[in-house]
Amino acid sequence: MEARADASFVEAPRNDNEANWVSDKGVQTMGFHLTVHPLTALYASARALVDVLKTLKESGTTRDHLGKMGTFEEFNQLVNLESWFEIEGRYSNFKKAVEKKY
Repeated sequence: MEARADASFVEAPRNDNEANWVSDKGVQTMGFHLTVHPLTALYASARALVDVLKTLKESGTTRDHLGKMGTFEEFNQLVNLESWFEIEGRYSNFKKAVEKKY
């Protein structure tokens, strides 16, 4: 803050004290108003992938892992599948119109 910086990048805290300092509350006490956690979801996803694939390898099924997995409907909502169908329809029609010209 004394350097009048608009942003600061803090990477890889080495211990619990540094990790607590990098928390939202820790940096807010220093005058920062925003913290971002760009790799949190990636690390959680990687762990989930390893866990479910280990289950599949060891037992040949994910049936006992279903409580940790999203449903087909939840996934479709997450990726907003309907919007992709709309985009596909828009560009599929465009492609057909271009092909008719030639």
